[in-house]
Amino acid sequence: MKKLIGSKGFYKMVLAICIPIVIQNGFTNLASLLDNIMIGQLGTLSMSGVSITNQLLQVFNVTIFGAMSGPGIFMAQFYGKKNKEGVENCFRIKLIIGIIITLLAIFFILYIWTTIDFFIFK
Repeated sequence: MKKLIGSKGFYKMVLAICIPIVIQNGFTNLASLLDNIMIGQLGTLSMSGVSITNQLLQVFNVTIFGAMSGPGIFMAQFYGKKNKEGVENCFRIKLIIGIIITLLAIFFILYIWTTIDFFIFK
């Protein structure tokens, strides 16, 4: 068999990183599926609400993943150079970005809830 990129050790390392990510993503999707199955018995309106919520959660997860990938790449490079200060700065940046995105998501959800509440119940 032709060697593609690296040795067997390289592929073992890649699988050791990828498999937990795939399992976590599978559990997240499974939880969404179970929500849809449980709520599906209550009717279409409830099912629509859960589906929209699951879509918003997926958008949040993709946003967090995208925002954390960039600093994560730099962190790996700094770690490879054994630059402890660079790793700490990247971690700090990732933490700040995560907090900002989470606060924006909370504000967005509360704003939508207030808007929906205003139009439906007033």
